Amino acid sequence: MIVDTLKALATSKKFLSAVAGVLTLIGVRYLGLPEDQIGPLSLQITGLVAALLVGQGAADLGKEAKVNEAAGMLEAIVTQGALERGVTPPPEDGDE
Repeated sequence: MIVDTLKALATSKKFLSAVAGVLTLIGVRYLGLPEDQIGPLSLQITGLVAALLVGQGAADLGKEAKVNEAAGMLEAIVTQGALERGVTPPPEDGDE
């Protein structure tokens, strides 16, 4: 179960982006940049990572909506086919 979670995290674009952002912020701190440049650079990196995470989250929501729409269309096609053959489709859960 934990291994499955770690595999899912390792393939998640959002997780990998967040890790890359944190590692970049840590790297910026130890590059030897002047203190007055570290703050603005850190804000820029954080902003880019945040925008990437929000954009990827929106894309994931769009994918989920398309999957749900396709499942609904498939169910309608199967139901229509059953009705055309004179078969009454089974009741859905809770429709008894």
